[in-house]
Amino acid sequence: MEVQNLRNEHGHLLAGVYDDPAGFPREGRPTRHAKVEIQDGRATAEFEGLPAGQYAVAVLHDENDDGKMNTNRLGLPTEGFGMSNLTKLKLKPPSFDDSKFEYSGGDETVEIQIHYLL
Repeated sequence: MEVQNLRNEHGHLLAGVYDDPAGFPREGRPTRHAKVEIQDGRATAEFEGLPAGQYAVAVLHDENDDGKMNTNRLGLPTEGFGMSNLTKLKLKPPSFDDSKFEYSGGDETVEIQIHYLL
């Protein structure tokens, strides 16, 4: 997994790989997760041992390292976030079906676009 264009190197990038749509991504439990350092505006993580199948990836630029997505009074995220296949933001959060991709079981790089609302 690779994320570029992070706005700073504060905190860490939190990443989760999901194989189940239930609760994706807020209440669900990721199959794999990682806490990654940010260098030169980018972060990468490797998830080994995943069998072939359908997955979705969600990431959070946890700038203050508190382990959660921070929001403003209106509920808008104040930290960067991204999901697999999320290139344009919509009014509602993407579902697992919106974010899923087919993984063949070999070496594969999933590029995640980071989004900052504020």
